[in-house]
Amino acid sequence: MTHLKPFDPRQLQRELWRDRILRGLILLGVPLVGGGISFWADQVQEIFGLMMMMLVGAWLGLSLMNARAWGQIANLDQLMQQPIETIEEQLAWVLNRKLLTPQVRLMALHRLAIVRHEQQRYSEVIAICHSILTRRLRGATVVKQHLLLMLCESQLACKDVQGAFLTLTALSREPLGLVRMLQKLALQIRYHVMVGHYDHALTDIHRKIQLVELMPTLQCGIIHQMLATAAEETDKPKLAEWLTTRAQLLLSPEQLEDLQTSGNFATVTQQPS
Repeated sequence: MTHLKPFDPRQLQRELWRDRILRGLILLGVPLVGGGISFWADQVQEIFGLMMMMLVGAWLGLSLMNARAWGQIANLDQLMQQPIETIEEQLAWVLNRKLLTPQVRLMALHRLAIVRHEQQRYSEVIAICHSILTRRLRGATVVKQHLLLMLCESQLACKDVQGAFLTLTALSREPLGLVRMLQKLALQIRYHVMVGHYDHALTDIHRKIQLVELMPTLQCGIIHQMLATAAEETDKPKLAEWLTTRAQLLLSPEQLEDLQTSGNFATVTQQPS
């Protein structure tokens, strides 16, 4: 059984360079060898044709290998329905491959970030998200947005409010759809309550409530409770009472107690479709 090693940003950099060098050696080595042979041979035309066939074959071989690796993890919904041990084994099989394109390796790491987020290993999520976001993801706007949301939530869980502020700023520049916009709103409210910006949390409260009520029941109840805390802190007893009542309708007594005593929050960063 193949196991995943703890994520190391320096190891990722080494793997990306190794893959790039090996791919270059394979794709350049074939024409160089062919050219050397043709220099000493009389049948230059035939050797050139063979050289091109070898080059195309090498390129197809690399493409097929990357397609096979990507095929193991491409279907995110299907992947995440499996036991964690099985997911980790599949990701380890992919990430331990050599000659991967940067896109395949980084997308595999995106899947790993989702797994670590589910496991609440937030420090590792932060490291993975930072490592991917500092590199170019071609045609992967949805993945970038998901990485930013996971990063922000992990930073808040680790009480890194400065990092969360910077991530929220980056999210504000993204063209978010409705689901992502609701997730960003939940993270913004959580950030404002955490740092004591209660007035900001309650700004445009009626519109926020309308949006919050579009969230799943658990997340909706949690946000109502956070807004109730902000209302209490800003001396708005009627609003606080109404929000608390709403939270009690949406959450079980056990969930409320867990929220108040341990500060646990249900995830707001769903997987991208």
